[in-house]
Amino acid sequence: MRLLEHRPLLLLPHSRQFPFDATAEKIVKALEKRNWKVPGMEVEFSTYGHGFSKYTYVCRIEGNDFYVKFCRSQGKLPGGYNDVAAIDEIWYGKEILNVFEDESGPQFYLYVGDDWEKDKHKFAHSCKVNAKLRGEPRTYLEYSGSYSGRSSKRARWIVNADDMGRQYAAEDNEPKSFLTIQKYYEFSKHLKEILKRILATPEAGENYNAMAYYELPTLIPFDEVKHPLGDTYAYCDGRVYERVEKGQKDLESLELWERYVYTDGNRLMRLTSGVEVPEVAYDGFIWAGELKCKDAERYVDITCH
Repeated sequence: MRLLEHRPLLLLPHSRQFPFDATAEKIVKALEKRNWKVPGMEVEFSTYGHGFSKYTYVCRIEGNDFYVKFCRSQGKLPGGYNDVAAIDEIWYGKEILNVFEDESGPQFYLYVGDDWEKDKHKFAHSCKVNAKLRGEPRTYLEYSGSYSGRSSKRARWIVNADDMGRQYAAEDNEPKSFLTIQKYYEFSKHLKEILKRILATPEAGENYNAMAYYELPTLIPFDEVKHPLGDTYAYCDGRVYERVEKGQKDLESLELWERYVYTDGNRLMRLTSGVEVPEVAYDGFIWAGELKCKDAERYVDITCH
């Protein structure tokens, strides 16, 4: 079976569910024009799917005092996958906002500690569960909207939630609630500030690389694998085995996305093979038998058993 090297399609955050969605799309497009390189910012991608239904998206943009995360569903894609390139979490300064495609929540966290420089990293990156119950310092308050069942009605208020005493409750002059839409527009302004920082960096211009988000995997540089036990085998479930067998008989009988044999990136062999092989297989393929490399840039041929 011949497996073509298929570069993943870059997904953009096109949802307009929340006030800040449009700015999120502008941020991603602005980073793309700069080959994803802006001083003081780190951009991370996530890739999923396989075959001709392979996608990548910006999953995190982070600076010294903010991050923007993307993993909210915004529709369906060919191959049965969800398009998850929409924004779902924003940290900016002393606040964090989580939103969801079904309008549940939102979740909001407010820093109330007394040593921001010491607590900043933990506030931004720690799991915020049962802080009071676990005896952790009182550094943040949790707020949550209410979900109105199947109507998908947006919660009007984000209210301080002490989770039956397991989280810290607001005290004295600390805010007990916020208007949901007010917070959404505040975070929209935050994203616009991030966009300004990006736009202050010149575009790549003639050095623009449309494929800068994707690095072509390096093909394993050998023509075949031999060992005392004969063929090299890859473990796969029965459905994958049937698909490979069917494709060997009649490749055209398979849909394009079915012509990939995909695993998590590790080469799987018999433990008793006694042969030294690379730890990571080319582009995550499962292959077995004699491996021959025809064109390092385009494809590999495999013989599956």
